[in-house]
Amino acid sequence: RLRPPDLTLIAPVENMLITTPTVALQGKTEREATVMVNSVPVLPDQNGHFQSLVDLQRGVNLLRVSSRKPHTPENVIYRRVVYQP
Repeated sequence: RLRPPDLTLIAPVENMLITTPTVALQGKTEREATVMVNSVPVLPDQNGHFQSLVDLQRGVNLLRVSSRKPHTPENVIYRRVVYQP
């Protein structure tokens, strides 16, 4: 059985308090994996590192990051952040 690709979120940390309307999301996955951040495709570099600026709503925001390779299940990480301007 095929396993989902490795996926690590480097930033932001869980329950991070953010005072700006965007947050820089950074992570790493396997090479050639497809990454989605809140249903928006993000291209990893040749080493699997990726980053994305995510717009936030006031209050608690749930970020959904997924990684998938062809013919494998997806790996999903949820991260909560709080936007208080």
